[in-house]
Amino acid sequence: MKLRYKDLKLQPLRIPMRWTVEHNRFYEVEPDRQLEIEGYEAGNGMQIFDDDLLVLSYNNGWMRYTLLLGWQPVYDPEGSFWLKLYKFEEPENLLISYRTQNKHEIVQKLDFILHEVAEGNIH
Repeated sequence: MKLRYKDLKLQPLRIPMRWTVEHNRFYEVEPDRQLEIEGYEAGNGMQIFDDDLLVLSYNNGWMRYTLLLGWQPVYDPEGSFWLKLYKFEEPENLLISYRTQNKHEIVQKLDFILHEVAEGNIH
């Protein structure tokens, strides 16, 4: 599949109130070794899959969370999505760590976690 970078669309997400998008390069594209994107070295479309795809933060005035999403190993079509949820933005306060190669599954997991935090069900 060959794409132009300017035609890439962000992955649609359902983000509840009080969540802030700090950084988003999570595109509506499946990881695939055949993916080509104009403007990338040798057209290698896997270069959009790195360890810094999405950063979300949540603050309700008394509780803060940070959610990170990435791809590892970076640029590797055999890699996988990883997701981590931290309380108070501290590495020692890791609440959830999840990994999958399935994009649909990671989107569902994101949706579930974002809503569970917003509803106060994850502490």
